[in-house]
Amino acid sequence: MKKSNLVSLISCILLFASNTSIAAPNFKASILQYNPKLGGVVESKSNIISLSQRNKQVCWFNTGLKPNTIYHIKQTILSPRGGFFSIPAGITLANEEKTRHAIVSTNKASADGIVSMCWAFATDTDPVGEYSLQVKVNQDEYPALKFTLVQ
Repeated sequence: MKKSNLVSLISCILLFASNTSIAAPNFKASILQYNPKLGGVVESKSNIISLSQRNKQVCWFNTGLKPNTIYHIKQTILSPRGGFFSIPAGITLANEEKTRHAIVSTNKASADGIVSMCWAFATDTDPVGEYSLQVKVNQDEYPALKFTLVQ
């Protein structure tokens, strides 16, 4: 079972915001890894996530948005059969095989104009294989991030 992870989300936002100009909407999706030596997160050089590496997460960020404004978010995740995704304030629709998941929510941009989300794969019940995450913010749809979950 995956849930968005708010604790590491703040660190991820700071990493992304420090490397991004906040003037116009700017989207980025990547695999982030917690580095205890640095006390923060770094962008992974690989799109492979091992279930034994609990410090990697799939994150996306949209910066340069209108501050304190509500945005409609649709995340489409393709997974191996039997995947499961949920967020506290959203609706998840999945096909019968649980290979296509549409997670719909509304998110308020921060005072800095940032909307973001991270997904953690923290249980050994998550199916291994190929995944993709595609995000739509209001009417803007962004390219999918493809990644692989391994044991």
